[in-house]
Amino acid sequence: MRVGGISNWGCGVFAGDLELKAMLQLLAASQADRPLLYLTFGDQDLSLRLQRLTSILTSHKTTVGELFDAITKICAKFEADWKEAFLKLEQLPSHPEIYTSLVEFFKAKEANQKEATE
Repeated sequence: MRVGGISNWGCGVFAGDLELKAMLQLLAASQADRPLLYLTFGDQDLSLRLQRLTSILTSHKTTVGELFDAITKICAKFEADWKEAFLKLEQLPSHPEIYTSLVEFFKAKEANQKEATE
């Protein structure tokens, strides 16, 4: 089986969000049932954030659909900023809160599941 080796496509000149791009690539690889090798090129902070996020997703047995829904809900909060910048041909604003929001979303989901089983 071939492994997809990818990195921060679209995150340079376009001020893309690293974690969001990584999660989109994870969605695609998971949907295609392909292993994914994400290259952070020595960015330890990014590597640790992605490890933490994928650990949370794995421990929750998150489906592709659940992750897609979470990303869609979280990114909807930032749509106006992105649309305005795009229409003005400016760099898109990066929103580090996307990573934090994803972590909080799945931690809250875990807490709700624990409460439901108690």
